[in-house]
Amino acid sequence: MRITQWLVFLASLSLLFRAGYAVSENREQVTTSSVTFVLTADMPNISDARTGRYANLQTLVKQQRQISETVFFIFGGGSIGPSALSSFDRGSHIIDILNSLEPDVMGVTKREFSFYEDELSLRSYEAAFPLVASNVIDNRVGRSPDGLHTSVIVEKEELTLGVISVLHERVIEEYQLSDIAITPPQKAIMEESKRLRQQGADIILLHYS
Repeated sequence: MRITQWLVFLASLSLLFRAGYAVSENREQVTTSSVTFVLTADMPNISDARTGRYANLQTLVKQQRQISETVFFIFGGGSIGPSALSSFDRGSHIIDILNSLEPDVMGVTKREFSFYEDELSLRSYEAAFPLVASNVIDNRVGRSPDGLHTSVIVEKEELTLGVISVLHERVIEEYQLSDIAITPPQKAIMEESKRLRQQGADIILLHYS
């Protein structure tokens, strides 16, 4: 099976990091380090020739973590539903599998609302990783749905990654979400980017559904 069939994106970058100061010469030292990003999404079925198999994904992530100095694994969502199995457990089995793969963060897409916002909140508490939805408001409480983050910071080695995830407003109509509001994506991106920069993010990743 070709790796492209299950929508896995790998990016390996050489980045310059601040490593401190050389006291004797009073000059800043800079070192180069390799960073790998693994991004995959849209895997609602455990094993599917078209969308991908989680067993293969596990192998890939393990290999990258063994050969790369720093690996960020971002799961792009689109997988809690719909599927035959998720109709029984509302996508809990996907969260269980992801917990074993240990992604650093998961971006929320419209498919995560297949069983509505309350079930998504429950899945977020089952997850050992943060779920990000930067422009989603629960009208009942006037803030992000319970358990979801508007953005997150992931720190590894000498690199700090900020993650933002925004949705299109048509998710409300497509999934008939009466208790959810979608704020303008650009406004959310600007606000969260500023907050992440203030928290020391070196790189900001924007996940857009």
